[in-house]
Amino acid sequence: RLKEALEKTDQSSELLLAAAQFYDDYAFSGILDSERKQRYVKLAYDYYQRYLRRRSGDQRAYVWIGRLLIRSGQNERAADWLKQIIDEGRSDAHILGWYAEVLYNLGDYGALRRFMRDYSAKLQVLLHEERYSPLAGSVQLWLNRSMEAA
Repeated sequence: RLKEALEKTDQSSELLLAAAQFYDDYAFSGILDSERKQRYVKLAYDYYQRYLRRRSGDQRAYVWIGRLLIRSGQNERAADWLKQIIDEGRSDAHILGWYAEVLYNLGDYGALRRFMRDYSAKLQVLLHEERYSPLAGSVQLWLNRSMEAA
C-alpha cells in the first residue's frame, strides 16, 4: 500500500519518511537474504535522502542515515557522513553517539577518547532520556574510559 501511495501522490514528506523507515526496519528484520537486504538498505537510504531534501531541518533523519550505514557494515561511509554533519554544526546527542559508535567500530580508539572528552556534556543527554537509547550503555562506558585516560 505504501508503494502504491508513493506512485499516486506527489510523494509527500510523510510518505517518503514512512517508506524510508519501512525499508530500514525490513532490511534488518532478519528474514531477508543478503541480496534483498542490500536492496532494502539502498531503498531506505534513497528515501531518507529524498525526505531530507524536503525536510533538511529534521535531525532525526541524519541520525537514521548514519545508523543505517553502520548497521549495514558501511562504517567508513557512516564516519564520513556523521563527521560532515557534525562539522556543519549539527550536534544532536544521537548524531554524536552514532559517530562515537562508528569510531569504535573502526578501531580508532584515540579519536574516540578525544571525541568523548570534547563532547561529553552533549552526550550526557543520552544517559538521561526517558526512552532507552541503544547507545546509552556504550556512551556511558566510553565516557568513563575517556575520563580515566584524561
